[in-house]
Amino acid sequence: MQGYNEWHSHLGPCPACGTITFDYGGGWRCMAQHCFNNASNPVGNLGPSPAWWNTGIQVMKDGTAWCAHDKDFINIQESDTGWGDTPQKAVDNFFNPQ
Repeated sequence: MQGYNEWHSHLGPCPACGTITFDYGGGWRCMAQHCFNNASNPVGNLGPSPAWWNTGIQVMKDGTAWCAHDKDFINIQESDTGWGDTPQKAVDNFFNPQ
């Protein structure tokens, strides 16, 4: 998308699908075409970004699950992690382990 970077900033991963997001009208939108949070969705602004975007928590996909970890991540066996079906659920499980 030519000119995109001059007008928008890249933000954290989408809480629903994990794709990179961008600022959009004071809130954010997902860059994935298949995601409900995409800018082409006629639903109004998504509002402020999730609080965990500013905590240093990283989210990655491992197989079919999402894994959330902090910036001191070494590996799955040694580091604290949270797992879930979506990035947001993985972050929730990271902060509230069961």
